[in-house]
Amino acid sequence: RNIVPLIEKPISNDLEDAQAFAAEAETAGVPVLVGQHRRHNPFVNKAKEIIESGELGKLTVSSFHYMIYKNDEYFDVEWRRKKGAGPILVNLVHDVDLLRYLLGEPVAVQGMQSSAARGFETEDSAVVNVRFADGALASMTISDATASPWNWEATAREDPQYRPFDADAYFIGGTKGALSLPRLHQFSYDGASNWHKPLQMEIPAVDSALPHKMQLKHFVKVVRREVEPVVTPADNVKTLTLLNAIKEAAETGQLVEL
Repeated sequence: RNIVPLIEKPISNDLEDAQAFAAEAETAGVPVLVGQHRRHNPFVNKAKEIIESGELGKLTVSSFHYMIYKNDEYFDVEWRRKKGAGPILVNLVHDVDLLRYLLGEPVAVQGMQSSAARGFETEDSAVVNVRFADGALASMTISDATASPWNWEATAREDPQYRPFDADAYFIGGTKGALSLPRLHQFSYDGASNWHKPLQMEIPAVDSALPHKMQLKHFVKVVRREVEPVVTPADNVKTLTLLNAIKEAAETGQLVEL
């Protein structure tokens, strides 16, 4: 009971195993922090604050992008060419977690995937549509074979391995305004929404901080029992459930209800 784990995400590649782990942790009363480090990004949390304040109005459509080009040598490892090793299950866990964190819990997904760029057994590209209970919609564009700056790694300045670009990866829209991330550009009309009026842009003031560092500071507080974990195993089960639904939808072309 004195051990407080910090574990990687997803907590398992098997949903039943993940559910069992989450249940065991809860029964034992052991706080477990799941390492979804982007939730500790100050710009992400400011975006959540803006959304929840109602400044964007009713959410309508949003667009999340993970479009990157992995170097060819990355695929010299055989398992990375096999089914299940594509960007949906390997990389999208971050973006799906933030989609849930910022927009809420989806109720249905549909999608398509392709392996045409590299011809491997696994997908290299996919598109996904998401519906929420309140009628809001979102799309996710996913590829590890696309040379572009439209991905979190290239835009968020969290990792020095990636050359930063002044671009965004997420676009969140509502009836009163819109917001992009990670640059946190907030758009609205001056007065009542009207497509004939000029949009104004604001950039809310946020003190930047490295998310991994902030995650470790949070973990120290969790160990001291000062706060509850921001991301629990039970929460991460929901992310894994959505990932599995996205994979099923992309493979079958069918609408998958959640």
